[in-house]
Amino acid sequence: MTKDECERAIRTLVHQWADEVHPGKDKGQLYDTEFIRWLKDNHPETLQFRSRMSTTDVVEQWFAQETKQTWRD
Repeated sequence: MTKDECERAIRTLVHQWADEVHPGKDKGQLYDTEFIRWLKDNHPETLQFRSRMSTTDVVEQWFAQETKQTWRD
């Protein structure tokens, strides 16, 4: 998968994961580390892209944007 394909998939999966694993919980209270662990177990192909930053850092950034946690940056 290309980085753009991974980004689209991961941004969608953030919401899927939140709804399945933490239904009703405020997305601002979710943890990127837990989501990334879930991705590794369920969708490892989404973590196989090239980037100047580490894959984990990029995914954390996308997660923060999707869960409206960018104020933490």
